[in-house]
Amino acid sequence: MRFAVGVIGQAFKIAYDAIGVVILANVVWCLAVFSPILLVGILRVSQPYIIVGSLAFALLLFGPASAGVHFMMNRLVNGGETTIADFGTGFTRFFSRGALLVLVNALIAVILVVDLIWVLNSDHLIVRLLAGVFVYFILFWLLFIQYVFPLLVEQNIGVVRVMKRAVLVAVDNLGMSFMLAGAVALLGVFSVLTTAPFLLLFVSVAALIQNFALVEILKKYDSANGR
Repeated sequence: MRFAVGVIGQAFKIAYDAIGVVILANVVWCLAVFSPILLVGILRVSQPYIIVGSLAFALLLFGPASAGVHFMMNRLVNGGETTIADFGTGFTRFFSRGALLVLVNALIAVILVVDLIWVLNSDHLIVRLLAGVFVYFILFWLLFIQYVFPLLVEQNIGVVRVMKRAVLVAVDNLGMSFMLAGAVALLGVFSVLTTAPFLLLFVSVAALIQNFALVEILKKYDSANGR
């Protein structure tokens, strides 16, 4: 508990000390992800297939753009310095893996939610009782997904290994993972209620917290192995 509170507090301190680059990273992320949608809106395009295409393109860019922000925040955590050029480096280096990670986790989320809805609407009581199992799976997915992009940029590994290690880290650090999810959720609620901070801070601050937490967790393993 004390370790988790200390890690989250220190992450917020780093965000405060580097507020300029944190804001810049968040703004660039928003521009990268939402630019297809904004372009369609500015041009007042009404064709459904173009609108759907812009949404699909935005979803495609979500992964690489998130990798770019996480790469910047990882550099900030590990080296204390980062520039917007690091966003481009992360975006291009992890483009395919970032996009695939989003696709895989979106598929997992859809499967879990659809199964939960199906179970809840079943006519059989025994089947409905299985709803708790799917709620548990959804909660656990929310815990381990926090480490997906931090692991990708920290260790530069493939998608399968990222997913496996994210699960292992979450299982081995449940308390930390719950507190980390809580901190990010509170930040998200505050950002949604105030609107402007979402555009300026949420994505990059959340990425900073997650990367700092992962780096500190990995330090524990290094110490245990005598490194």
